[in-house]
Amino acid sequence: MTNTRSEPFLWIHVGGIIMFPLMLGVASIGLAVGDRYSYFIELPWLIAIAILPVLLMQLYRPFNIFSVLFFALPPKVLSEKQRKILALFKRKQQKVVNAIATGLMLFNLWLLYNFAPATTGIADLLPQERILGLAIASIATNIYLVIRGFMYLEIQILNLLELN
Repeated sequence: MTNTRSEPFLWIHVGGIIMFPLMLGVASIGLAVGDRYSYFIELPWLIAIAILPVLLMQLYRPFNIFSVLFFALPPKVLSEKQRKILALFKRKQQKVVNAIATGLMLFNLWLLYNFAPATTGIADLLPQERILGLAIASIATNIYLVIRGFMYLEIQILNLLELN
């Protein structure tokens, strides 16, 4: 079994979990601006934009954990240990972890959507133009996409660290 706890790239990505509450706050403010459209229009749109792309990416082409922002180590310079760690991300168990993470994020999206009006105190500071609300909601959706990427990665890395 490969010892993954000494790999610095894993710990860098685990540190990214602090972005989760920050991004949730921004997304919540974005969803609170302006009048809402129908629940049956907005929620499926958020799911299609924010959840499905990251899920499909993680199922078919998992994230390369040996990268930070725009810097990625090419496969030829990875050590044998690092290649084994990358292989761990392609196991069937990781797909189960992805499914669980997707379920948690769907529940989280539902909570975020329903409790976004609680942030109207902050959202009231912005002009209440619907176009601005839609722009912020679009940005919030993209931020939620980033959150999904962080959460998938952190959950998978924590799973690897727990196993080793």
